[in-house]
Amino acid sequence: VFLLGVSSVFSAKMQLREKFLSVALAPIFYTGMICVGLYFFGKEWGLIAVGVSAIVGAGMHMLANAFAYFIDKGTLGFFWRKPEKAWKNFGSDFVLRTTNNAAFQINQSADVWIASFLVSGAVSAFSFGTNVGHVLLSILGFPVAHSLFPRLTKAKHQYETQKKILLEGIGMIILLTVPVAVIGLIWSREILHLLFGISGDMLEMGAMVLRWTIVSSPFACLTPVLSRLFLANDDVKTPTKISGTVLLVATGTAAFISLFFFERGSTESIRGLAIGNFIANTLSAGIFLLHAWRQFFLRSR
Repeated sequence: VFLLGVSSVFSAKMQLREKFLSVALAPIFYTGMICVGLYFFGKEWGLIAVGVSAIVGAGMHMLANAFAYFIDKGTLGFFWRKPEKAWKNFGSDFVLRTTNNAAFQINQSADVWIASFLVSGAVSAFSFGTNVGHVLLSILGFPVAHSLFPRLTKAKHQYETQKKILLEGIGMIILLTVPVAVIGLIWSREILHLLFGISGDMLEMGAMVLRWTIVSSPFACLTPVLSRLFLANDDVKTPTKISGTVLLVATGTAAFISLFFFERGSTESIRGLAIGNFIANTLSAGIFLLHAWRQFFLRSR
C-alpha cells in the first residue's frame, strides 16, 4: 500500500501534465507481476506467493511512474506546508476523498460477507462473476477518468467547456463498453468456464452475477468520470454523499433479496448479490448524472 501510495503521487503529476503512458502501464505491471508470481510459485508458496508478488508488483508500479516523472525532467524537494492553498481544509478534504474512493471496495466486501452466509460456493462464484464483470471499470472507466480530470480541472467553473469534455468521455465509454456488455450477457457461462474451469452450480451462480454486473458495466465506467467533474470544481462532499447513499441502498437490497431466496434453499440466493451489483452501478451513475446536470450545466444556461 505504501509503494502504491508513493506511486500515486508521481501518477498525479503525470496526469496534470496530461501524459498518461506510465499511468496506463503501471497497473499492467502490478497485475502482471501477481500473475507471474502465482504461475511460477503458486504451488510451492501458496498464499505467500500472492503477497510477495503484490509487493514486487507495487514496486514496479511505483518505478514505472517515477521513471516517467524523472524522464519528463521532474525534480523532488522538501517544502513544509507549501503551497499554502494545498493545506486549506486538508483534513476534511482528505477524509471525504478517501471515503468516496473506498465506497466501491466497501460495497464489494459487504457483498462477499453476505455471500459467506449463503449456499456452498457462493463466495467463489460471486468473486468470479463480479471480478470479470467489473474488468471494464479497471481497463476503461478509471483510465478515462484519469485522462479527463486534468482537462476538467483546467476548465474549472467553465461549465460549457466541461460539458463538452464530459460528453467526449461518456461517448467513448458507451462506444467501447456496450459491445462488450452484450458479449458478456450472451456468453457468460462460456467465459467463466474458459477462464476458471468451473462447472455445475458454481458456474450457474457465477454466470448470474456476471450477467447482471456486465450489463451495468457501462454505468459503472461512467461513475468515476462523473465524480471527477465534482472534484474538478472543488466539490468533494457531493460524491461522498452519493457514494454513501448508493452503498446503503445496494447492500441493503442485496441482503434482502438474498435472504428471500435463501429460505427457498436454492442457489438462486446469489441473485440478490447480482442485483445489488446492478443497482450499485446504475443508481450511482444516474444520481451523479442528475446532480451534475442540475448543479453545473443548468447553471450555465
